[in-house]
Amino acid sequence: MREEKAIVEGLARTHLPRTLDFSYFLNLFVQLRWIAAACAGLVVFLAQFALRLDSFAYPWLYSIVASILVYNSLFFVVLRLPPAKAQGGESQDDLLYRRGRLGALIQILFDLIALFGLLHFSGGLTNPFVLFFLFHVVVAGILLEPSRAIAVACLTCALIFCLGLFERMGWLSHYRSVEILGSTDPLQSWLFALGLPGVMTITFLALTFLTISIMNERARRRNQMVELSRALDLKNRELLRIDQMRKQLLAVASHDLKSPLGAVSSYLAGMRDGYLGPLTDEQKHVVQRSLDRLSRLRGFIDDVLAWSSIEQGMLRQEIRPVDIEKLLQRVIEDHRDTALARDIDIRLVVPHPLPKVDCSPERMNQVFENLVSNAVKYSQDGGKVRVEAGREGDDLLVSVLDKGIGIRGEDLERLFEDFFRAPSVRTKVAGTGLGLALVRRIVRAHQGEIWATSELGQGSTFFVRIPITSTQVARSARLDSQDSESDTVLGDNRN
Repeated sequence: MREEKAIVEGLARTHLPRTLDFSYFLNLFVQLRWIAAACAGLVVFLAQFALRLDSFAYPWLYSIVASILVYNSLFFVVLRLPPAKAQGGESQDDLLYRRGRLGALIQILFDLIALFGLLHFSGGLTNPFVLFFLFHVVVAGILLEPSRAIAVACLTCALIFCLGLFERMGWLSHYRSVEILGSTDPLQSWLFALGLPGVMTITFLALTFLTISIMNERARRRNQMVELSRALDLKNRELLRIDQMRKQLLAVASHDLKSPLGAVSSYLAGMRDGYLGPLTDEQKHVVQRSLDRLSRLRGFIDDVLAWSSIEQGMLRQEIRPVDIEKLLQRVIEDHRDTALARDIDIRLVVPHPLPKVDCSPERMNQVFENLVSNAVKYSQDGGKVRVEAGREGDDLLVSVLDKGIGIRGEDLERLFEDFFRAPSVRTKVAGTGLGLALVRRIVRAHQGEIWATSELGQGSTFFVRIPITSTQVARSARLDSQDSESDTVLGDNRN
């Protein structure tokens, strides 16, 4: 709660810029002025020497262009000066923003005066470049506060009215281009002298209000995004903290349960074997059922501990070349008696010799132990289980096929989720829903992938593809579980 309050207070104190990048617009404004001054100088030069328009006051025009270059150089230097130290609780960003707004206002005022002079000495309102006032009205709406932007628009309109009125009344000299206009002088008409400024005034004010509205809406949405981003970051940190506490609690609780479960299992085994006195057949049956339940519970705890270790990236294993064929043979032999008891034909098929694979033998054994165990558990009596392994390019591909109860298509996408169990097997075979979630983490920690295909009532096939030579896990490396959402994997989590 304190952190949320601090963020709210920070937002209240911070005057966020009305543009996405205020300094960018200021620098762009200065750069455009270099171009404008160069173009103005070129136009004056062409008017004097190429078009030979002798009616204009060229010394004044060149002086104004030079003054634009001078004050723009000053603005260029000032923008790059380090800001003064903020005082009175004002943040450095606030200081930079306030200084930038003041600099923008001064630049716009200088430009308006310079543009007034250029137009006056080159034809007044008859000069089509009078429309350049429009550019400064838009810039003011973008860079300045609304009140100042409106003031700039009003000043611009006043300058245009003064330019037309003063030249019409003769208070300012009118440099009419005889070479272009001939004997016609639009300024002699009051309709032109006052009508054009009137139309431009309406246009400028309307454009100012439109620009201000657009920038205010843009600023409002940006501020909303900033607030939402900060709130989301706060919630994410809280969720990460809670998730970390959950993982630690789960790991500690599971670890602390192992010792008493082992002791209880030893006592019950002693009772079953008659070390504490003879038992009736019914009592032995009850004790054996209890031992079976405890065995499943210990298996669940082992899965939770391994899952938690991999999830936190804390699992370290010795990575070395492993003979996968021998590993698969051992796994199948471990399940052969269980399979034969139900008349299940279980076989390993390796068409060609397999290369050794860089992996963790213990964790890879855990992968195939889980897959083969599932295949036997979910097979029908008298069915078959086939484990096939072969090389595909730089990878090893292992498939585990069974002719069991199968999985519905809509369940395939969720089978590798933590604690998920397919509804088709939930009531038929006991399980935790962690086994294959753990398998996927181990496979991905080896930079591999795992997926499944299945048809309800026909059986399932699970595929594991791992690189033969690991490029990211070296000896004694950390098996980093990067459960990336970008991976496209279909898995089996029947366990």
